[in-house]
Amino acid sequence: MQGISKAASVLLLLFIILTFQSIAQTIRIKGRVIDFETRDALAFVTIQVNEGPEGCISDIDGRFIVQSSVPVYKLKLSYIGYEPIEYVIDENDQEILIRLNKIAYELPETVIKPGINPADRIISLVIANRYTNDHEHLPSFSYTSYEKTVFGPETDSIPPTDSIVDIENYLKVKDFFRKQHLFLMESVVKRSFMFPVDNYNKVIASRVSGFSDPLFVFLISQLQSTSFYKDVIKIVDKYYINPISKGS
Repeated sequence: MQGISKAASVLLLLFIILTFQSIAQTIRIKGRVIDFETRDALAFVTIQVNEGPEGCISDIDGRFIVQSSVPVYKLKLSYIGYEPIEYVIDENDQEILIRLNKIAYELPETVIKPGINPADRIISLVIANRYTNDHEHLPSFSYTSYEKTVFGPETDSIPPTDSIVDIENYLKVKDFFRKQHLFLMESVVKRSFMFPVDNYNKVIASRVSGFSDPLFVFLISQLQSTSFYKDVIKIVDKYYINPISKGS
């Protein structure tokens, strides 16, 4: 038993000695990387120890800590936009400051010539094909459309007063019109057209704020032009020159 205890003590002593030796052999070097001119910290600089696989990367403040199991005689630093360098380590270096120089890029000469504005080219093509694309120049066509027209007050443009009662009423009114409208009209209309001017509209279904009256559908359908290829277009009760008409 004494022999086994003595052997265990020797092994434990050897393990402690080897552990201290391995710790003593670990080389630790602190440093910081900055810009040579501005002295600003450079973050995420790649730092390689000697020519081996060991190394590290600088933090957001440009600081780094190199730990190596072999003697460190130089550090190789590389960073995008800066000249790579090899910093020779002095045996007394414990905390170092490394400055990197920016690379001056010489861009090739670029010649910019005036050309056609893409928007002008698109508009020119629209005008040139206006007659072809206008569906009212087809021999005939028909379609069924669903239309919805809504009118409501602009509650945001009516500021409430300082009265608590008025503020509460204002919020109630605003919430009411957020969910509902003053006027709502829905319609399903079938339109048939035969060149040049035969135009037929049939109201299949309509609903106007709870009333069913095709007259409202007809009035609303007159608020704007059915084709935006004519020289003059109508919006509500006003007429405008079409932006894609000739000479506009």
